Amino acid sequence: AISNTGDYGTSSRRAAASLLLSSLPPPVEFLRHPLSLSQSQHWEDAIVALSDLAATLAREEMDDVATCRMVGSTDLVELLLSLQSHPVHAVAVPVLEAWLTLQDVPTSERHPDLASPLYGRLVEVILKRVAYPPSFVSWEEELDVDEADFEEMRRLATDVLVGAYFLMRAGYLEKLAEVIMSVEGNGGAGVGTSNGGGAPSNDQH
Repeated sequence: AISNTGDYGTSSRRAAASLLLSSLPPPVEFLRHPLSLSQSQHWEDAIVALSDLAATLAREEMDDVATCRMVGSTDLVELLLSLQSHPVHAVAVPVLEAWLTLQDVPTSERHPDLASPLYGRLVEVILKRVAYPPSFVSWEEELDVDEADFEEMRRLATDVLVGAYFLMRAGYLEKLAEVIMSVEGNGGAGVGTSNGGGAPSNDQH
């Protein structure tokens, strides 16, 4: 199993990872519709399991995924982006670890598409994910979003956003402004900067 790291680096594990990646037929749009229906159809457990598997596969095989040497690597990244934007907390959280693992790979050793181009999209996904709900007034009146889950997501996403900032610099600030304008234009309560969103302070490296 991919979750068993005891065989890391072996030919059998590499073959299993390659088989899993190649089983994602391009493009991965065929998964996006089921993801959008997962809450209404009560498929949360299946989608959580998919998220855990995809995030684990990405983390454990990041050396190959980051260079896109394996067939299906870019499709896996697209799937992770879709899972990251999923409204269910337990689906979105595991994916954050995959981005942190990718950040440990120097940009000079990554496929060019997995540097600034990817992080521009990722920042938008995460900032929208950690924005307050459109109708938010107070947590006492909020019925759709759990406060503890929301705050945990903002806290865990911070390291990913900090890494994105140091990679994108001005591009990050432009994306931040774009997302804030989009959220507020749609009647949202805003992204905010407490434990998530915004540019990192100078003491965060």
